Amino acid sequence: MKLTPATIAAAQPGAVLRDEVVTGLHLRVFPIRKVFYLYYRTRDGRERRPKLGDYGVLTLAQARQQAKAVLATATLGADPSADQQAARQAPTVADLAARWLQEVADKRKTAGELRRMVEKDVLPRLGSLRVAEVGHVAVADLHAALTKRGPTMANRVVEIVSTMFTCAERWGMRTEGTNPCRHVAANPERKRKRHLRTEEFPRLAALLDAKAATAPRAVAFIYLLLFSGARPMEIAGARWEWLEARDTPAGRIGILHLPDTKKGQRDVFLPPQAMAVIDRLPRDRPTITGLKRQPRDLWRRWRAEIGLDDLWVRDMRRSFGSVALRAGQSLGIIGELLGHNSTQTTKIYAQLMDDAREKAAVETAAVIERLMKV
Repeated sequence: MKLTPATIAAAQPGAVLRDEVVTGLHLRVFPIRKVFYLYYRTRDGRERRPKLGDYGVLTLAQARQQAKAVLATATLGADPSADQQAARQAPTVADLAARWLQEVADKRKTAGELRRMVEKDVLPRLGSLRVAEVGHVAVADLHAALTKRGPTMANRVVEIVSTMFTCAERWGMRTEGTNPCRHVAANPERKRKRHLRTEEFPRLAALLDAKAATAPRAVAFIYLLLFSGARPMEIAGARWEWLEARDTPAGRIGILHLPDTKKGQRDVFLPPQAMAVIDRLPRDRPTITGLKRQPRDLWRRWRAEIGLDDLWVRDMRRSFGSVALRAGQSLGIIGELLGHNSTQTTKIYAQLMDDAREKAAVETAAVIERLMKV
């Protein structure tokens, strides 16, 4: 049957209508739709039958125009059908993310946080796009949307995306030097200085006491951050076999021998107050707190209950440092306790430094305990 508007309208399922205007253009009629196809051969003789589109979406005139364009390209020696198939099979951002998470992110201490940001913030907007097609506008739009939730967080997400596309170039998924994150202006950031003020310690203590029965592990997590000055990921990932405890005149103290932290191997000193928290925890899970991840959502709800909406879990670490400074500890010792110092001490002075850090940790925790009882 000839391909005309009238024959298309009258065609029944199973019919094939061939065009007399553009050689190779034809329409196949299915029970619920009618589809334009094109038959042609490449210059080296390979047969191609690409689908052009559904009738109704394309008119007959548009199908003829599209068919002519494909045939003209094929005449010049290209293979538009193969190019189209390759484009459909090209990796998406979701494919790139899966490989990046496995080969890069999962080897980092912050793997859980990186995975959460990729799955929550990157994939919903960029996941279905082809890696080779993502442009500056797509990333800039992502950054702008996330900025409404948090300027600093938006910057971090774009940094992750930039790292992913750098890997994409190295893995041959994208042309080198075309990272779409270039020239996306970062939001201004101010260094965070939040820490617990004197009058806030009792409010925090009352909250944690009230939640201890229903969420003992999360409460222990907050207390350990506050009494040790450790980073949240260090406490969340701390394992029982890393813990060394002993009795001293000041009470039962401990040391967490962390094998691999943000600053490499380091020890976290645990004063009696921290050890009292740990000794109440069951040893039924590999990690000391037994948490699978940091309780951010839970803490967000808790802090709202006592009017500390702007207090983050990592602010406990800054609170420890500020109390240590007020307690008269030197900046050098505080840096050692918080793992800020990268200077290597000699073996001769190693024990003296341990003693000084232990004393400073005990004294600082004692002050925090008094503040929380005010």
